[in-house]
Amino acid sequence: REPLLRLDYAPLRAALGLPPGPLVAYALGLPLWGAVSILVRACHAQHDMKTPLRAGLLSPAAFTAAALALLPGMGATGIAAASSGSALLQAAVLAWGLKRSRRVTLRWAALAVRLARLSALSAAMALAVRCAHGLAPEGGTGVRAASLFTAIACGILVYGAGVKLLRFPEAGYLRDLVGRVRTG
Repeated sequence: REPLLRLDYAPLRAALGLPPGPLVAYALGLPLWGAVSILVRACHAQHDMKTPLRAGLLSPAAFTAAALALLPGMGATGIAAASSGSALLQAAVLAWGLKRSRRVTLRWAALAVRLARLSALSAAMALAVRCAHGLAPEGGTGVRAASLFTAIACGILVYGAGVKLLRFPEAGYLRDLVGRVRTG
């Protein structure tokens, strides 16, 4: 008899056990994606919808071209580098659009500090997930599912603690969300 559904954990194991190259390349892009989020909001605050649209159209095109160029020589690291490069391009287009409007002065030092804090929190969260998953015992599907759930829960706890410790604005958003859930 053949099972109706077969769960394959190989891609998950491969993702959690990536070699250092792709992890470093993706890690370099994390602050850039954070910057993109902030810059898009700044554009929207200035009623500029065209610049985020342009950046949003350029980024996937740049990613695809770079990934196709880097994949043969670099493998998974090339794809990760293409992702980070497309984030850099998107952030640059957004920053250029804001500078061009001359109504916004970007405080680059403050942005760099915030992005560094976000990067440190992302690294701590990734480390917590990796450690929790690495400590899990081998076993059947139920044990693996519980292991994955525990690893994700550890990452969420580290993120929540980091948000509170580093005084990110998300702490207030999370508090409001929990309050709404409790009051129904």
